[in-house]
Amino acid sequence: MSIALSLFLPVLFGIGWLVIQLAPSVAEGAHTRQDAARLLSLALMLGLLVNYAVVLIAGSLVIAFLIAAALAAGGWFFALRKTGTLRAVLGLGRLAWVVLLVLAVLFALLMLFLPAAEWDARSIWLFHGKMIFFNDRALNLAGGWDQPFASFSHTGYPELGPILFAQFATLAGFWNEYFPKAGLLALLLPAVIGLFAFVRKPGTSGVYLLIMTVFFLGGWLWNGYMDGYLALYAAVACLFLGRWITGNDRRDGIAGIAGLAVTASLKNEGDLVILVALISLAVIVLLRDRSLRPLANLISGRTWSLAASAFLGPIAWMAIKKLWHLPGDMPSSPTDLHLIAERLGQGAAGAIATALFVKAEGAKAAGIAAVSIVAALTVKRRVPVAAWFLLLTAALYGTAMFWIYLTTNADLNWHLGTSAGRTTLPVIELLAAAAFACLFDLEDPGGPAPRAGRRPSR
Repeated sequence: MSIALSLFLPVLFGIGWLVIQLAPSVAEGAHTRQDAARLLSLALMLGLLVNYAVVLIAGSLVIAFLIAAALAAGGWFFALRKTGTLRAVLGLGRLAWVVLLVLAVLFALLMLFLPAAEWDARSIWLFHGKMIFFNDRALNLAGGWDQPFASFSHTGYPELGPILFAQFATLAGFWNEYFPKAGLLALLLPAVIGLFAFVRKPGTSGVYLLIMTVFFLGGWLWNGYMDGYLALYAAVACLFLGRWITGNDRRDGIAGIAGLAVTASLKNEGDLVILVALISLAVIVLLRDRSLRPLANLISGRTWSLAASAFLGPIAWMAIKKLWHLPGDMPSSPTDLHLIAERLGQGAAGAIATALFVKAEGAKAAGIAAVSIVAALTVKRRVPVAAWFLLLTAALYGTAMFWIYLTTNADLNWHLGTSAGRTTLPVIELLAAAAFACLFDLEDPGGPAPRAGRRPSR
């Protein structure tokens, strides 16, 4: 596994660094450890996303490996050509690298020694990876994606996770229910490095952030499910976007866009994360600046190419899914007023709220966020704008999930019982991120901020 990871991560970095050359200004100004963490996380996320797109377009893992190697070589050429580039990118600080190494070893052991025992992990995500691996390491219709025998496994779901499983198994030369899960490390490490971009010092907020986003998710990060990573990347992406709102640093915005693209590559719910995040961004920016121009400026100039590269994979998968006539998500009837009235008359609203926000611990996360807001109002007489953005995104996502369950065509009790604990994870992580934004602001020695006005241009 260490050999596979040591080969894979440099390739992802090289690909990502080559993509960054489309807008080299993004790589400038990495003067602090937080800047280095953001830049390294962005490079790895872009590497993941372009690797995903290359596999989808090439259709063969072998061909994709050759293309990825060539792209990575180009990226490493640019990285090594300029003196000090690697020192700046890798300058996370000794403590950060120690924490990263400990987490990598801990999660690697759990991934390798615990099998994929749960249904979704075994019968959807690893099964899709197995279909690629045993189809001569290829992703095409010959693997049976459109055949009845595979329809139970939701073959229309995004395939970033299964592709990573198949790639790691290909590097190892065999398939089982343990080793392919090591591909999850390629998802875990960029997200954790991204979190270090928000740790100013080993204070309360930094410790809280790692506990709530990594250790709280726990088994969801090693059991073979994609739900934990959907929640983790939703939080990381929205943390970057929240900081972009307050600081107007385009590099934060681009990192946030890359994180959103990863969510869309993991699960169909990633599309919902993007939708509610964009709505929240528009609302907050419009209230703050009385204009949506900052959103347009975010991807103006050469940075639009980074956003396009990030979403190349999700767009390619949408095209493939349509071409192969693959099924979408679980059917629902969001506009069926008769079904909605019937469900409400049966007390479905209470059952859904209990499943999502009580049994799934959403209420605890909301309580932590509420306490943080009260502390922020008491001490600083303000709630950070980033926290409002995160809270609004969490509220919109939770509302959308409530509506999805209310209008599901499946048996409601079965649907809630088999998925509510997973689908609430993004809400919990976004609420945890909102609490972090308040704690981070409380650690700032500055006093209360002046009344909010227009952001300084940068």
